[in-house]
Amino acid sequence: MRWLLTVLLAACSASVDVKGTDAAPPADGPRDTPPIDARPCEGGTGRGTAPDGACVVRFDTPATYADAAAACVAFGSQLAIVNTSERDALARTLAGATDLFIGLTDQATEGAFVWSDGTAVGYTNFYLNEPNDGSGVYPEDCIVINGVRGGQWDDRRCAPDPATGAGGVFPYLCMF
Repeated sequence: MRWLLTVLLAACSASVDVKGTDAAPPADGPRDTPPIDARPCEGGTGRGTAPDGACVVRFDTPATYADAAAACVAFGSQLAIVNTSERDALARTLAGATDLFIGLTDQATEGAFVWSDGTAVGYTNFYLNEPNDGSGVYPEDCIVINGVRGGQWDDRRCAPDPATGAGGVFPYLCMF
């Protein structure tokens, strides 16, 4: 993945160090990346194509929400936008019993959720009494598919608690 990031960022004269990638560059070096809509649905540790043609890819390297979003961009995608029941069914299948970040957050304004591409929320699949913002005890602004709860959604910390280091790091789903 680092080779892809280097190629993408070279075009805009930027550099980033990405650690914990899930894939190595091809043995013969970087290749030209086809347009996203022509790219086959591959990569990560699991993947699937939704009925609308969206490719959803699972990455098991735990990351903060911000790092997961950056890793998806480096992969040529974005955190998964699960805005239909069909995409949700695919995402739940890919999650299994694991909690995974998706591209939904209310970091900007508590209670005003938006997708990572800025679009408004129509479809949701929150677990009973979720989102609850940590029951008012601590902020939870990023959404995971909660594998233990049958794939319904739950709000969680976006990064580890500054005092305890607990929570806020999960595998994630990217989408293109």
